[in-house]
Amino acid sequence: MLDKFKGLKGSSKALVIVCAVMGVAAIGLLIAVVATGGFSNPLG
Repeated sequence: MLDKFKGLKGSSKALVIVCAVMGVAAIGLLIAVVATGGFSNPLG
């Protein structure tokens, strides 16, 4: 029972890490797009 809970906790931790990485990547991509659009509009 304890091992089962420990495994579940580990997978939950991995899921949180994956979600955090995806979130950071999405935010970084969004910032890059906004920054590029902001710099491109005055020039274009």
